[in-house]
Amino acid sequence: MARSIALPRGATASRARRQDLKGQVALVAGATRGAGRGIARALAEAGAIVYCTGRSVPGRPSPYARPETIDETAELIEAAGGRAIPIRVDHTSEAEVEALVARIHQEQGRLDVLVNSVAGEDPLMAQYGPFWESDVTHAELVLRQALLSHILTAKHAVRPMIQRNRGLIVEVTESDTLGGGGNPVAWSVKLALKGLALNMASELRVHGVTAVAVTPGFLRSEAMLEHFGVTEQNWRDGGAKDSNFLESESPLFVGRAVAALARDPRMLERTGQLWSSWELSRDYGFADADGRRPDWGAKDQLDFSMFPPAFLEMYRTGLELQRDWLNRLAARTERALRQLPAPRADPGATAKRRSKVHRGGTTRSDLEAVHAALTALMRPFTTELDVKTDTAVDFYVETRHVQKNKKPIFFGAVQLKKNYVSYHLMPVYVEPALLKGLSVGLEKRMQGKACFNFTEVDPKLFKELAALTRAGLASYRRRGFLGATRK
Repeated sequence: MARSIALPRGATASRARRQDLKGQVALVAGATRGAGRGIARALAEAGAIVYCTGRSVPGRPSPYARPETIDETAELIEAAGGRAIPIRVDHTSEAEVEALVARIHQEQGRLDVLVNSVAGEDPLMAQYGPFWESDVTHAELVLRQALLSHILTAKHAVRPMIQRNRGLIVEVTESDTLGGGGNPVAWSVKLALKGLALNMASELRVHGVTAVAVTPGFLRSEAMLEHFGVTEQNWRDGGAKDSNFLESESPLFVGRAVAALARDPRMLERTGQLWSSWELSRDYGFADADGRRPDWGAKDQLDFSMFPPAFLEMYRTGLELQRDWLNRLAARTERALRQLPAPRADPGATAKRRSKVHRGGTTRSDLEAVHAALTALMRPFTTELDVKTDTAVDFYVETRHVQKNKKPIFFGAVQLKKNYVSYHLMPVYVEPALLKGLSVGLEKRMQGKACFNFTEVDPKLFKELAALTRAGLASYRRRGFLGATRK
């Protein structure tokens, strides 16, 4: 039997928060505890169906010998009104990972978000000290569990994303600099995860798939709360041991960072980069469960009083060397770019050409943002309809009802064109009276009898368009077009 668990403060059964990710499917590998659990909760909070995987299930814990399970994570999500599916998976087994992705595809027909958070708090990476004194007895096991598992999972999870020309892969790591961890094995893993996101991004951008690395700040994971002898309810008491803890964050905060990325129609512009939870909070405006917005990077100076001078000198030296290393690397990278031949004159060849300026100063990225916004506008009305196509350039919706010719009835579509985005709404063609009272602004966007063209996001006109779409759905319902299901 699973342990009795309570919702953390700030998590309720209310679905008042925006559900921008409704209809999307996420896989959080390593959702048992810590950042993985927080990310799973936040994605579900935003409306996604979340597959929670890991090795710890009731009666069968992982070698970490901790009490948390993926089933508990799913319970937290379900108690808050979300939808979660816990599945025990060893992500170091390629056969199990492949079977998992096949199951998700069979059950959902899509996979939009992968979060790799496996082994982020592996106890075998916990040792600190000079590298020449490190115990590397279990080094190969750590690399397999904390690095190879990420590669295997990304390898299989990205394939359905490539097919849809859209997706997000998040590598959860430690620290917003190159460092991370206190021994050579941990350093290697944390740095490799940042590099993994970077290298995947270079291959995936042409496919419309985003890959990033994300780090939390001072994370109040279950293990960290135990270390400070506090709970999520009285965590501030831990500040008596370490004043830095007062700037800590709950796992939900980094979770909301990932959810904010997933809902951003322009997330591809962030691909390949290393992002922190606090940076993303500044950009997207989300808060932690208690309403705070902890900002680890905004502190002018951290409290290092508990560290010996020798450690501080070593740490300072490491940062200075890292700065110089990165500066030289940046200069060499610029040289390598100059040595490349001129890019092909193909506007679709690379993501850089995706930013090509069209008429009126509109860029491809602008049009992609418009397409994403209009798709999000139409999607909530599809619960009684069938989504035939859902890609980064085409969202096509038709009825489940079939006519005498055994064909469904077209309802609407959002299509990304060369210089604009079109919003087709067939009900206004079937019932022109729906257009009565149309604003001058929206009327100017009309082309033909049932299409509206846009080159920028216009909240006021989009709100009017949503009302018109709602009326169109009601019209189809009155006419009996939603009554029968397709056989």
